Amino acid sequence: MTDLYEANDNYSATLTAGYTVGQSTLSVTAVPTNLPTIITAGYDTDKETQFIVTGSSGGNTLTGVSRLKGANVNLDNLTPLICINNEEFQNQFLTMISSADGLASVIFGADGGSTDTYVVTLSPVPASLTTGLTIVVKFNTLNTGPATINVNSLGAKAIKKFGGGALVTGDIIANQVSILVYDGTNFQLMSHSNMLIQHDNDGIHTSALVTSLKATGAEITSGLEDAKIVTPKALSDAKLLIDSAAIISNKTLGTGTKVGLGSDAQGDIYYNAGSGVLARLPPGNSGEFLKTLGAGANPAWAALVAAGMNYDDARFKVGIISRDITAANEAVAYTGIGFTPKAVVFFATLNAGVNQRSQGVDDGTTPFSAITLGASDGYSTTESIYIDTGASKGQKAHITTLGADGFTLTWTKSGSPGSGTIYVIYIALR
Repeated sequence: MTDLYEANDNYSATLTAGYTVGQSTLSVTAVPTNLPTIITAGYDTDKETQFIVTGSSGGNTLTGVSRLKGANVNLDNLTPLICINNEEFQNQFLTMISSADGLASVIFGADGGSTDTYVVTLSPVPASLTTGLTIVVKFNTLNTGPATINVNSLGAKAIKKFGGGALVTGDIIANQVSILVYDGTNFQLMSHSNMLIQHDNDGIHTSALVTSLKATGAEITSGLEDAKIVTPKALSDAKLLIDSAAIISNKTLGTGTKVGLGSDAQGDIYYNAGSGVLARLPPGNSGEFLKTLGAGANPAWAALVAAGMNYDDARFKVGIISRDITAANEAVAYTGIGFTPKAVVFFATLNAGVNQRSQGVDDGTTPFSAITLGASDGYSTTESIYIDTGASKGQKAHITTLGADGFTLTWTKSGSPGSGTIYVIYIALR
């Protein structure tokens, strides 16, 4: 991390002897109070140079002098000197803590002490231990009872649990990283090992706190609700097993599943079969879909319709029919839709002539069609199919029955319409 250099507002001095490039001392008329610091010699001249100064000797000699930046030249006797001020100090501090590495050095320290007597060094060095001082420490040893910590040789202070309680063995473990806050008397440990479940390569090891909260076998059986970690009612092997030696055991049930419903096949689906009973729906056949049957009924697999574009809950069916324009009056049933339609949309055209077509809709009660005859347009409120070859000659139809598998059209021929075939595309709506 970058070192933090202290400010000396209003410092003003001069050299009492010349300076030669590479020299590690400066002879001055006055020594700054706060060290280490940064001295500027020959400010605002072509010889302006900044030096890092780490100490002093004999009252008028600056030691540990190294050039920081600026002119790399010899300096004359009586060259004026000034020092970093408070504003510059604040700027360098903000620059330091704006990076993750810099901020970590301000609040983080690795323990260099021994068991129960911990020691950390922060940079920069805090002037004193003030209430609210927060540090992050990586401890190198397990505590065996009450412990202390000494921060930058400012005095050993007791480490207490969050809230002020005394530490017990194992509250701190080796390599644990914890936050400590100084409360004016002691450092309080914001996180300790007994608040956690510890993991290692041998499995899960419960801490003292967790162990104290673990439900006993009797509590599991009776189902006590006493804020313990596990307090269910008595559980059978078909639901979930509790191992009294651990908080919850992943003990194997039946064929390997952890839910004992007789199967652990890939593709199984579990659902509430009523009264809190968990039931299993085995995998369906390829291409089937899961069909819900409403409240009070269990889901089931359903197959797609073998023919057509729709599954068996289709909302519509598309089809095509044809009619000889010279055919006599009659009612014709059209089936194969697979459901009782609510309404049918018709698009009709004649394969002979030009612009002889209609578009209509029919719900079995109210037919309607828009008609095109050559360059003329019209409509009908009595027929849903209307093909006219001119002078009211052609075929027209409307629905008279909506049945369980289709609909019936009543066709009427008008006059002598000539020859041709009417083709009708329909969309039956469920």
